[in-house]
Amino acid sequence: FTMMIRFAAVLPFVISFFSCTYASKALRGFFDSYSVAPGLSFTRTIRKVPGSFDLRFDGNNCGSTDDHGDNDCHFHWGDDVTGVYKMTIADDIDKTDKMEGHFKIDSFISYSFSCALCGEDCVLEVPVIKFKYKIPMAPCPVPAHNETTHIEYHLSKHSPTEGILTHLEGHIKVLKASGEELADVDITVYVK
Repeated sequence: FTMMIRFAAVLPFVISFFSCTYASKALRGFFDSYSVAPGLSFTRTIRKVPGSFDLRFDGNNCGSTDDHGDNDCHFHWGDDVTGVYKMTIADDIDKTDKMEGHFKIDSFISYSFSCALCGEDCVLEVPVIKFKYKIPMAPCPVPAHNETTHIEYHLSKHSPTEGILTHLEGHIKVLKASGEELADVDITVYVK
């Protein structure tokens, strides 16, 4: 679960990820119905978490809040993305626990990954251009604990897609080796 919410660690991957979808220029008309401002926008639905989770961004970049913090957020190119997340992990995590993600890029390109929650780095690979992004993971086991992490990331001044709208939509699940579902989160990200 810790890896799932390492927003600051994953943000550079998301930006690189969308750089590869620049090839979707031909789909520009498909997205004309979306009214997304230039920048990075995201929304999430948390169905289940193992303990508690609260994410808060500094400033007025989010349109709503719920039991898990800020949601429906938008950041402009050149913005500083700052905030804090607090979570409680209710159960110990070991090397058999994993996180799986299943997404669609621009509704057409499938992207999936599976990573251990501890003990080895999680390597995410951008489809098409095969760019790899490594997220360091904690050593195993990870005991149940409370965690507070500050987020500090500066978005580049220019869109990696040169203003062409592209998006990633899907879900992430955190699973015990037994198959028990610890967390279930739907995520939609737009880059323009």
